[in-house]
Amino acid sequence: MRCDLCGRSDARTLLTGWDRRHGLPGRFEVRACAGCGLARTEPRPEDPSAWYPADYRQHTAGGGALERASAAALRAAATRDSTRAGVLARLVPSTELGGPLRPGARVLDVGAGNGAAVAALRAADLDAWGIEPSQAGVAAARARGLDTIVAGTLETSPLKDERWDLVRFAHSLEHVPSPLGTLRLARAALQPGGRVVVHAPNFASAGRRWLGADWDGLELPRHLHHLTPETLRLLLWAADLEPLLVRTEPLFGVLSASLDARRAHGGPQRGWGRRLPARLATYPAEVALALAGTGSGLTAVARRP
Repeated sequence: MRCDLCGRSDARTLLTGWDRRHGLPGRFEVRACAGCGLARTEPRPEDPSAWYPADYRQHTAGGGALERASAAALRAAATRDSTRAGVLARLVPSTELGGPLRPGARVLDVGAGNGAAVAALRAADLDAWGIEPSQAGVAAARARGLDTIVAGTLETSPLKDERWDLVRFAHSLEHVPSPLGTLRLARAALQPGGRVVVHAPNFASAGRRWLGADWDGLELPRHLHHLTPETLRLLLWAADLEPLLVRTEPLFGVLSASLDARRAHGGPQRGWGRRLPARLATYPAEVALALAGTGSGLTAVARRP
């Protein structure tokens, strides 16, 4: 398999793992390109959609405490450049927007899931739309009353031919076969000076180094690529996007779910790591690691020159 970023085919195996979240069969390698270091999952599933179970949580109806906190933080980030918005963006995962947006600004959420972020951004007076390949996710968004969620991918959707002030990838870029190709499409869809925001797991995080194949951020085999601050910057530059910000962020529940996987001794997670008390108990450590620059998640903001 050739590297999506630099085209080289030689790579070294970093770890071997399997589906610890849902227990679907198969063993997979995470291999890093010998040229640029971009890590990828091999073998790649012939039908990636088969690896998303019906109850995949990003595709189902939400409404929990984390979703409400995320909605409040997104609204604050979209409408004002304040200390409160900045603090929320550091504490609440995947809510950095790179600065406030004018009322009516056009935002495209790629991999919109159940539409929670699109709903929050529309509540902030933005013209927010979403693309979601899962029919279950689209159905959940429609159940919210959203009619601006379109089924498909960025590659197949007519929305890529419209112009946007911001294109957002919140834990979706790692799921696509070609992150470079997808970022290039996003760049082409931006207004001059528009920006791309990426949120993704941090393959270089302390949690991944400590926990190896038990680290929940791998999510094999659904994550086809595994990003670090360095490789994400390289992807953005290769897509002719200028990085303005790349930092680590906390991910709510990744450490607790990883500890669940570790205690399962090779089996699927037992579920206690996803419960709210376990996630709350480990979240201060998530925040501390992110502030130290080795958090479980990545945030990047880049603009079209």
